[in-house]
Amino acid sequence: MFGASYMRLDYYPEWDALWPVSSDPDIVVQFDDSPVRVVFWRGTRYGPAWVMDNDLWMGDQSIENFNNQDGCIEHMLDPRCRFSHVRIVENTPARVVVHWRYCPTSANGNHSQVNPVSGWEDWVDEYYTFYPDQVGVRKVNLHSEGRFLWPEEVIGLCHPGQRPEDVVDLSAMTLANLKGQSHTYTWAETTPKVRDGDSYHHFGTEPEEKPVIMRVNFKSENKPFQIFETTNRFSIFAHEYRKGVSHFPWWNHWPVAHVPSDGRYCQAADRASHFSLAWGGPPPHKEEGNIYWWAWMYGSTQGEAESLVPLARSWLLPPDIVVNNREAEAQYDMTQRCYVLTNAGDLGRNDVRIRLEADPDSPVVNPAIVINNWGRAGAELSLDGKAIPQGKDFRSGHIRRVNRYDLVVWIALESDKPVELVLTPAEKW
Repeated sequence: MFGASYMRLDYYPEWDALWPVSSDPDIVVQFDDSPVRVVFWRGTRYGPAWVMDNDLWMGDQSIENFNNQDGCIEHMLDPRCRFSHVRIVENTPARVVVHWRYCPTSANGNHSQVNPVSGWEDWVDEYYTFYPDQVGVRKVNLHSEGRFLWPEEVIGLCHPGQRPEDVVDLSAMTLANLKGQSHTYTWAETTPKVRDGDSYHHFGTEPEEKPVIMRVNFKSENKPFQIFETTNRFSIFAHEYRKGVSHFPWWNHWPVAHVPSDGRYCQAADRASHFSLAWGGPPPHKEEGNIYWWAWMYGSTQGEAESLVPLARSWLLPPDIVVNNREAEAQYDMTQRCYVLTNAGDLGRNDVRIRLEADPDSPVVNPAIVINNWGRAGAELSLDGKAIPQGKDFRSGHIRRVNRYDLVVWIALESDKPVELVLTPAEKW
């Protein structure tokens, strides 16, 4: 069943006994009729991992800094989660939102870009918005009075007894662009090269020719993917490679370990470990108030990388939206992967008619809509004149705010032609 749950995840008795926690320190997000889940666990310092059908874990990096005094400064080096926690913000049939807040930490306990006057260091708020189609969007907000830092690194996790080669194919990564062109990169002989100056091998330099889709070729039926903005720049994690040990750079100071170290090489597959493949290079955005932010998409698929092109287009080039209510303002929010409608009045008193101007370049793929100030009424859906009952293909929920209720809906729908939606108020819940 789609939704998020608090729980206490067990590892093994001796490790579990180290933690003075109660029954709900961790979060697991599940999807309908799927073995795939997203885990926010103390063992990864709450950095989320996408877990595939055969229990292979796909992790990622946090905001990371480095200096010659402290070494790496990141979430990995906070083994007791003193500066890292998670909470469920939304948990409705239509979507789940999980908030991860942390302070990048070094192995010696120092922090990143500390203001010498105020004493405030870098802090990060990350919001993960998940939908029933097994797709999520990660938005990273860095609060900093210093320079922007990088938030992303493609990291696979190994259970004790596993080597990186047990987790991922040597042809470990496939990149694709918005035209459906793709190329698979192999680590069989040495680490490959993805970029050369301002152009990519196997790809052109125009926005639609640059790769934006990354599928990691796990040894599982479901394979994790990420989708980035067209101004991102992929690059391979090519250093710290040790020929004869593994085809991939491989460490065991994270996850699970409590050793104060920012880099301990694996000599054997005797404990939990991780390995790095690449950086996605999502572009930073700047807001007032010393905030930098990034957003990109995660998910898992049983298809080829090229099959994700419509999804990528629907997110990067969303169809225009037309709303019948003249007072309503509508815009697409890529950081939530949804259309947001705002209005000073109570929209839940009347029908809301919406037209999504889809075409082959800007298709609709499982759209989500948030209507602010809808009220406590439920919602009924008509799609191109046909009533769609609540259930597998139409889900709705309420987001409770101070003195208001917002409506969130998700629709299982793919189209490269315009579609008309009518949301009608139903009985109050």
